[in-house]
Parts: sequence; C-alpha cells; structure tokens
Amino acid sequence: MKERRTEILSGWKDIANYLGKAVRTVQRYEYELGLPVHRPAGRLRGSVIAAKSDLDAWVVSRPTRDIPV
Repeated sequence: MKERRTEILSGWKDIANYLGKAVRTVQRYEYELGLPVHRPAGRLRGSVIAAKSDLDAWVVSRPTRDIPV
C-alpha cells in the first residue's frame, strides 16, 4: 500500500492563496473562527503552517450565512 503524505502549506501567503482570500482575512479567520494553523513550539506570532486536508475540512464544517434574495 502506498503511504499518503499530507500536503503542507507554509506561511500566511500560501494559506491565503489556497483559500482564495487575502492574508489579513485568513489571519482574522484564525483569530475569530479557529482556522486550523500551527506555529513552531513556543511562538505566538510569526510563521505558520497548515495541512491542506485540515483547511478543506474546516471550510466544509463552517456554516454559511443565508443571503436574502
């Protein structure tokens, strides 16, 4: 059986591009909505990484807002 490797995005710019949003928007998503990003041990700010599979699952699990027509 073939081992499946998780694809990792490194940095806010890569994560934002993957989600099709601006960097500031995905930073806000982390702070306000719990976007699943990870930082090196002991660091509260700075570089981040995220697994594409974690981001995909997060997007699917977020409720959407109904827009009146």
